[in-house]
Formats: sequence, structure tokens, C-alpha cells
Amino acid sequence: AVLPIPAVKVLTFWQLADHTSWLYYSDVEKRPSAERRPRPLPFDQYFSRKPAWFAIADSLRAMPPR
Repeated sequence: AVLPIPAVKVLTFWQLADHTSWLYYSDVEKRPSAERRPRPLPFDQYFSRKPAWFAIADSLRAMPPR
């Protein structure tokens, strides 16, 4: 939604992969048997691309040139 705005120059991602997220560890502590992490991070714990990665890439490709 903000990428078409020319003032936007940088995207910041606080976490990139499931296993590096503090939310991952929080979930494991609450539910040790939990396997699915419903976090919209671009990569899973093996750094394989997740749906969020493709959404980010599609949005970057669709944005107007700077």
C-alpha cells in the first residue's frame, strides 16, 4: 500500500526467518508440540521462501521506478 509513494525509500524487516523470531520461542514455550508458526515472515527455519517472500517480491516488482 505504501510502495507507490515516492517518499518511501527503505523497507525494514525486524525478523526474516521463523527460527530467529522471539515469537517463535514464545510459541514453543506455550505449546511445545506446535509446528506451524503463523507469522508472516519471508523465510522458514531453513531459509526456504514462504508466501510472504513472494508477496514482498511481487510488491517490489510492481512498484513504480524511483
